[in-house]
Amino acid sequence: MSIAGSLVLRLYVALVYMREGVLNDLVNQGARSRRPCCVVVRSLLNCESVRRLRNALAHGTFSSCVAGLAFRDSRGRVPATPGFLSLLSTQLMLVQLQAVAACGGRPDEGGAACGP
Repeated sequence: MSIAGSLVLRLYVALVYMREGVLNDLVNQGARSRRPCCVVVRSLLNCESVRRLRNALAHGTFSSCVAGLAFRDSRGRVPATPGFLSLLSTQLMLVQLQAVAACGGRPDEGGAACGP
């Protein structure tokens, strides 16, 4: 069960934490400027399945299932394999690290170092 716990923690950081504050603002600002990576990340975060995973992590429940993990939100159950969840969280965390690096390692300044 520790693998599932690790996946849930990584997904929470990548999906729930990223949607709040400075990192979300950076992605949205980059997407408005038509920066390709930011456009892809914003569309991925707005994808219906990913939004449902995020909602289940933030407000619903999750449990083990044959496929790997099943997340339950207000609209029902979303099963996902550990491989997909690991890839999703890894890719989103890499984007977060790149955003922090682009800001000079100071995301707490509201993105001031990342101005246009």
